[in-house]
Amino acid sequence: MLGSGIIRLHVSNHGGAAKKVRFLVIEGGDVAYGHPAPTATFQSGESRLIETGLSASGQKTVRGFVAYCDMSGQRYYACTVSGGKMSFRLKGWRRDRKISDQVLAKKLYPDFDVSNMTPQEYDTIERSL
Repeated sequence: MLGSGIIRLHVSNHGGAAKKVRFLVIEGGDVAYGHPAPTATFQSGESRLIETGLSASGQKTVRGFVAYCDMSGQRYYACTVSGGKMSFRLKGWRRDRKISDQVLAKKLYPDFDVSNMTPQEYDTIERSL
């Protein structure tokens, strides 16, 4: 839908298999987040196209990230839509804890406040293996 203003996210795995794949996209006061259906696991070379219920404001203010764990559960990665990347080493008690999208978004975008955001729906519209 070129020119429609609908925000789409293309997630590609260019490395080894990944698990616990999550995404979060913020536009204005709206947010879309979750795992790219049908599963939160990506095979090597897999990609998915996600269509969100968000509409672009035209001011290029979209913020967001894609996060995932390696299959061993040793490292957790977050890649921002602007090209930044963070890596966290998971060991001991942290390996079994759920990493919150909201906490990660707050770390990447300090002005992020989920209580003031309106969640929007999303759908995986294409999957390539």
